[in-house]
Amino acid sequence: MRTLLLLGLVACKSGTAPFPDSDTDTAADTDVPVAPLVAPEADGPYGFELTLIDIPGEDRPMPTRVYVPDGPLGPVAMVFPGYLIPADMYDSYGAHLATHGYTTFVVDLPGGVGNLRRTHRQMAVDVAYAMNFVEAQTRIEGIDPYNVYVVAHSQGAKVTLLRATEDQRIRAVVALDPVDVAPAEDPVEYPSVTPERMGAITIPVAYVGEQNNTADCAPAAESFTAFYAAAAGPALMVDVLGADHTSWLDQPDCGFLCNTCTPGTDDPLVTKQISRGIAISFFEHVRLARPGAREHFTTLTDRVNAGLVTVESKNGL
Repeated sequence: MRTLLLLGLVACKSGTAPFPDSDTDTAADTDVPVAPLVAPEADGPYGFELTLIDIPGEDRPMPTRVYVPDGPLGPVAMVFPGYLIPADMYDSYGAHLATHGYTTFVVDLPGGVGNLRRTHRQMAVDVAYAMNFVEAQTRIEGIDPYNVYVVAHSQGAKVTLLRATEDQRIRAVVALDPVDVAPAEDPVEYPSVTPERMGAITIPVAYVGEQNNTADCAPAAESFTAFYAAAAGPALMVDVLGADHTSWLDQPDCGFLCNTCTPGTDDPLVTKQISRGIAISFFEHVRLARPGAREHFTTLTDRVNAGLVTVESKNGL
């Protein structure tokens, strides 16, 4: 039944404006009995179904992979890829979130090249269109579309955070190696987020990144450390030692784009496992204050002891 409902989304278009009104309900789920968090890096208790749909964007469709858990419906997660990286490079995140009960939309934002390229401002609007679509189609299906939990990589993380400066539906973000590169000649279409707009981001954000590509794919002044340094809201920073900018992809050897990044020395499978676990514990802390969740992501004890990561947090997180 759920698959049929989601297949029906393909032919639907959201008529919602790209900017929500100020009356949007953003209350967290606080009236549910909360059990302690167990093994966030492992798959959760639910199976899932994968459905392929097209979400209407501002000027073109956005191919989307929807992971629907077979357990009780509730939280919504979205995954936004990096520049020109297809959505199926993030399948493991959609699947993992779904096994923990998150109906997850992995959305191909229309980046493009040349005349087809979408600017960062336009892509932030596309993030809103994706949330509008979910909101319009899921109100009667038990899903909460007003509190969206986002995992985003590279440019996808930058435009998500840009959207978060004005959209209260984004409840928390796990930003995987975010990059804030913005052409100086066009600050309107390519606005810089850090440090200029960080004061407007008051939601909790986990900045998970690496320092291997500071001279190429993730310049130091535009990287996760710069976002964290300027963060005004609750913030977590996890440095995955030895990782490179492509370590978060399901297939790190993705061709030309990946070959421009200096290779890391990490095990990408472990990097992704750590990051998926952070997403679960981080979201469960923000959503439900689930016992054990904060202790997981603020310490990552086993990973720190193994010399794989360093961790710090601030602003009350």
